[in-house]
Amino acid sequence: MLKRRSSTYGVGRRRGDWWKWKVDPPSVDAVLMYAQPGSGRRAGLYTDYTFGVWDNGALVPFAKAYSGLTDQEIRRLYRAIVETVQERLIPSLKKNHGDDSIEAVKKSGKTQIITLTAEEKAAWKKALVGVHRDQEGRIGKDLIQSIYKETGFDPNKL
Repeated sequence: MLKRRSSTYGVGRRRGDWWKWKVDPPSVDAVLMYAQPGSGRRAGLYTDYTFGVWDNGALVPFAKAYSGLTDQEIRRLYRAIVETVQERLIPSLKKNHGDDSIEAVKKSGKTQIITLTAEEKAAWKKALVGVHRDQEGRIGKDLIQSIYKETGFDPNKL
């Protein structure tokens, strides 16, 4: 952000004395963690996004975005969010585990999707319990236990 030295801070979009200086940004692998409804004419769409990155096995929020997309891009992203978010996590959204999206990825031929066997899934779950324990001090044992409860996962039954 560039600003005139004599200008004061103002909330909302910056214009006039404040200018966004857009350079070729580096790319980063991030996860869309949260999508919240916007306001005004975009109140019915998810336009406020929180992104996270993985840090030693924990997903950590690192950036928020509220603008920069066209109306068409926002509608397209909104549809993708509504079609793929699990209802039990956000009751107001349609339950769909992304089957249509996975099929589209398969048809593109650009990505290989590997489906784990039951034995491989069990091995992953068992390995991740150690990661969960390692992260207890960082994100809290209570949070991990509440996720176990919500998902029906019992590490003692592995």
